[in-house]
Parts: sequence; C-alpha cells; structure tokens
Amino acid sequence: MSMRLYAYQALLSNQQNVARVQRARQEIERMGGRVRIAPPSKVGMVLVVMELPEGALPEHFVPGVPFYPM
Repeated sequence: MSMRLYAYQALLSNQQNVARVQRARQEIERMGGRVRIAPPSKVGMVLVVMELPEGALPEHFVPGVPFYPM
C-alpha cells in the first residue's frame, strides 16, 4: 500500500531558494516524498514541484519559500 502524496509548487527567481530545496531533497525523499526542479525559464524563473506525504508541508523543509498547493 502506497501513501498518498500531496503536491505543492513554487515559481522561484531566487537561486538561493532553489539551492535550499536541492539541499532538502534527500530528507524529503527519505520520508517518501519527491522533488522536481525544472530548468530555468528564459527569464530565470524555476518551477519547483514538491510532493509530500500527508502531514508534511513545504515550510517544514524550506521555511519562507512560497509553495502553494496544486
């Protein structure tokens, strides 16, 4: 039986925030979640999708980064 994942997305222009998500990836994956980081757009925006198990929220891993439910 697999656990349900909830998806959140953020459109980031700050590369430091993208790096924070990358650093949190291993912890997120260890708890059964997933992280997808798209290549930067022509204007430098990066789409990040975080899929987390119930009870976990993006702010647990990257406080202050504006993720929204999908």
